[in-house]
Amino acid sequence: MTQVTTMRDGIATRIKDLTGKFAGNIIALGKEFARARDTFPVNNQNHRPGWHNWIRQNTEWTTDHATKFVQIHERMSSIAISSTTLGVEVLKYLTMERIPDEAVKAVVSRANEGEAVSLNEAKDIVKAHLPTPAQAMKEARATGKLIHARDGHIYSGATEDEMMAHSERRHVVYGMKDAIKHVADCQLTPHQWIKSIGDNDHWISEFKIRDLDAAIKYLTALRPLVAKRQEDIDGTR
Repeated sequence: MTQVTTMRDGIATRIKDLTGKFAGNIIALGKEFARARDTFPVNNQNHRPGWHNWIRQNTEWTTDHATKFVQIHERMSSIAISSTTLGVEVLKYLTMERIPDEAVKAVVSRANEGEAVSLNEAKDIVKAHLPTPAQAMKEARATGKLIHARDGHIYSGATEDEMMAHSERRHVVYGMKDAIKHVADCQLTPHQWIKSIGDNDHWISEFKIRDLDAAIKYLTALRPLVAKRQEDIDGTR
């Protein structure tokens, strides 16, 4: 029995050692994948298709895995990790952009001290390093950025009236976009559309010619404005 116990203790030690090395190896893998990635050109969609093909042809990892390894490397490479308990899921979680550097260092520090930091515990540590709602609101107003707060909400710094006004503008914009898309996707010609009404005269009587004329006039004026705005956006990329 003593021999079996000793064997199990040895196995447990090796598993912990391998776990710690695995966390370190993920960062090292991310570094190598990043080096390979940077040798491939970026296309106009800001992608590197050559890198994706290289991953499939030369490694046993998927593009998603490689991308996540690179994210872990870029976030964690400057932080000393000696832990044998820091799990992969925790490392992946810590790569999220909204998590402040101080919170990442706090999680790693706890793990380096020998604590087995679970994903839920890592989230609690991060939460404690996020600003309060009031602080988030103040920071958002000062920076113009969206700020994550410890209550789980994202603050823009806008007042309730400003948020309502934004919501109304969004409703108008997306309502127009959806209506135009719906008409554009119609598979019927105008003649087929009229014929599809059949004998339902009350359907056609619900249409007001003045509304149809106003819509045509509005969209005719809108088209060059949208085209110009899109050209301006493309010119800044």
